[in-house]
Amino acid sequence: MPAVPTGWSAPSLRMTLSASFASLQALDVITTLRGVQNGAAVEANPLVGGLAQRPAALIAIKGGLTTATLLSMNSLSRKHPKAAALTLIALNVGSAFVVRSNIQVAIAR
Repeated sequence: MPAVPTGWSAPSLRMTLSASFASLQALDVITTLRGVQNGAAVEANPLVGGLAQRPAALIAIKGGLTTATLLSMNSLSRKHPKAAALTLIALNVGSAFVVRSNIQVAIAR
């Protein structure tokens, strides 16, 4: 017997949250690279700090991590749609704060 769709399992919700997460990750890369290139910022994340000087590597790593995250959330949503949606919401909020911080650092300079 197939699961009954709920608001949490709606494809439109999952697609919207996934698209916003991917967009925020792209904005994170763009604002990080701009800030580093302008001398206004340094990459604070110790896991990717050295990649800020190598844009292609940073883009590849962030793209891979974003893809892996979205594939994981898609898989999770099959059995636990609410958990997947709430996780994506939290990831979006955290990513929005990172992008906001990047922009503030770049403007402050």
